[in-house]
This record gives sequence, structure tokens and C-alpha cells, in this order.
Amino acid sequence: MTIPRWLIPVSAALLSVAITTAVLSAFEIVVAPDHMIFGYMVPVSFIAIRYGNLPAMLTSIVSVVGAAIFLYPPYFAIYVANPLHVAELVFFGLLALAASQIVGKLGEDGRRERARPAMSPAGDAATH
Repeated sequence: MTIPRWLIPVSAALLSVAITTAVLSAFEIVVAPDHMIFGYMVPVSFIAIRYGNLPAMLTSIVSVVGAAIFLYPPYFAIYVANPLHVAELVFFGLLALAASQIVGKLGEDGRRERARPAMSPAGDAATH
């Protein structure tokens, strides 16, 4: 049985958002700081570096939905009562999507650089 190629990045994206949501929810119960949504930038950046743009965009979207459900009152509903919180969700979503594109390109460049054969001083590809 083979695992589809898309399953690992999607699973990593969903799992990272679930773990981040659990940590942020626990932190919010204890400390109750504002702007907890920006903690979701960690999994967005990690997924963008590791798996590229599309899984990072999925992570961004799932992060916004997770934050709306678990971090903003009324809790456990997709509805967000405070217009300021709605604006924060929208701005975070735009920031996370832009960051996923930028960081994803950086990660893609790094993967491409590692895949390129090393060049010898003479200019030909070195064999190992």
C-alpha cells in the first residue's frame, strides 16, 4: 500500500494547526493575552519551509478557522462577535497567506540548491 504524495503535507499542516491550537488555548486560559492568533505564524512558516506554498496556504486558512472557533468569543462557533476580532482575523489571514508565499519560495530555493550537483573549481560538476 502506498501513501499518496499529498497526504503527508496535508496531514502535517492539520496536525501542526491542531497542536498550535491546543497550546494557544491552554496559554489563553492561564494568561489571557491579546492577539493570540499570531502564534499560528509558527506552523505556517514551518509548513512553508518544509513542504512549500500550497500546504502553507492550507495551514493559513485552517489557522484562521481554528482561531475563530477556539480563540475568539463566542467559543466553539465560527461566528465572531467583535468586529475588531473579525478585522484581526482578516488581516492575519492576509499576512499568513503572503508569508506562506514568501517563506515557501525561500524553502523552494533551498531545496533546489541542495538538489543541484556541486561544481568543481574547473566549472564541471564534481563527482562524488
